[in-house]
Amino acid sequence: MNIPSIVKDYEKISFVKHLGIKITEISDNSAIGTMKITKKMKNYMELLHGGVVASLIDTVAFFPGKLLPAGLTITTISLEVKYIRPVSVGEILTAIANIVHLGKKIGVIEVDVFNSEDKLISKGIVTVLVLK
Repeated sequence: MNIPSIVKDYEKISFVKHLGIKITEISDNSAIGTMKITKKMKNYMELLHGGVVASLIDTVAFFPGKLLPAGLTITTISLEVKYIRPVSVGEILTAIANIVHLGKKIGVIEVDVFNSEDKLISKGIVTVLVLK
């Protein structure tokens, strides 16, 4: 599926732009996004702050083709993140979102995040409310 114009518009949102999140691939049930980790994203231990990973998960979860690109209006009602390994400045993260369930009112999206070495660093479950 081509990257729809809504993705390009979304990438102009200040917070998404600040984090540098890019949606690189969309299919009906999945989406892939990337983000390069910068010094501004580190925590007091000189590693990536967990909130940055949560934001990447929450953002990429909206872009499987059957969701935002299809014209649905959705909002996150629950976000669960499991942190598996630390991430350093300079790494590029890849988030892969897959729709687990899409009903008339509720959707569940699973997001796996990998580091530059293709190692799983985090798993997320995003539950969305379908508004229209």
